Amino acid sequence: MATRGTIAVHHADGTVSQIYAHWDNYLEGTGQLLLDCYNTLELAEDLIKPGDISSVGSDVAHTEYYGRDRSEDGAEPNIYSNLNSYHRYLLGEEFNYLFTRGQWLVEYLGTDGEYVSLAEAVQTA
Repeated sequence: MATRGTIAVHHADGTVSQIYAHWDNYLEGTGQLLLDCYNTLELAEDLIKPGDISSVGSDVAHTEYYGRDRSEDGAEPNIYSNLNSYHRYLLGEEFNYLFTRGQWLVEYLGTDGEYVSLAEAVQTA
């Protein structure tokens, strides 16, 4: 069964890019990969640039993208003008990851709608 999520990056210009991720988005899965393998703005931007993901790999080459790897249409990132717009249009997935100000945050059922430090969430999972 899928553990669905979103992965978003808050860019230096204030915009937010967001993609859908289908498999393994629990803290010990995608959460840990984001901390270990996509821990800079550049790496996070590279991860989401190709669009929606079936599953996150340890690098972009090993990540399965709907558009790049399956030739599916409509898999481009959603772009929001700012953080407020992004928050208004969250997809309501089980895990929502956001890279902002040099760190990963996560929102999920256990956080009551608030974003918390991903590093701390993974430690307590």
